[in-house]
Amino acid sequence: MTISYRNITLSEIELEDIELLRNLRNENRDSLLNQTRIDKDEQLLWFKALDKEKNVFFKIMRKEVLVGFIFVKNIDAIQNSFETGVLILEEFKGSSAVSFSAIMLSFYFFYYKNFDYAFAYIHKENQDAIAFNKSLRFEILEQVEDFYKLCCSKEAYLSLLEKYHLTNKLKNEIKLVLS
Repeated sequence: MTISYRNITLSEIELEDIELLRNLRNENRDSLLNQTRIDKDEQLLWFKALDKEKNVFFKIMRKEVLVGFIFVKNIDAIQNSFETGVLILEEFKGSSAVSFSAIMLSFYFFYYKNFDYAFAYIHKENQDAIAFNKSLRFEILEQVEDFYKLCCSKEAYLSLLEKYHLTNKLKNEIKLVLS
């Protein structure tokens, strides 16, 4: 699957992407729930076993430049929810490419797939990520050890889009290639 909006493209990861993903994940593991270092063999096994019905990982490209990775995982059709997160190259942290990637992916899952809730787990010391998620209408539900569990409802997210008059732009300009 590929989701495109203007000069940002989210493409499902492929085998050739997993080493970059692994390196970025290991560099940022202190901010992840699972903080263990992953080696090449473990990453390959993970990729081969990836259930794309429940977990979808995308690389973020702005024009032809890699920005990082964004994902939805733990997709739950019964609870009508998913978990989301990003791993961003240092030079793109705080960039509009990251914001638009999150907006695009959430739009796809809330608007087209009709999910009701998105969750995120963020380390309590990661104030930039907390602020970023709050700007997307996530709210802190609880603290789980050193992490906050945040939630965004479809209604809250879509009201954010309406506030900035983005709903029709996204409906008309997002390009989806489903595979």
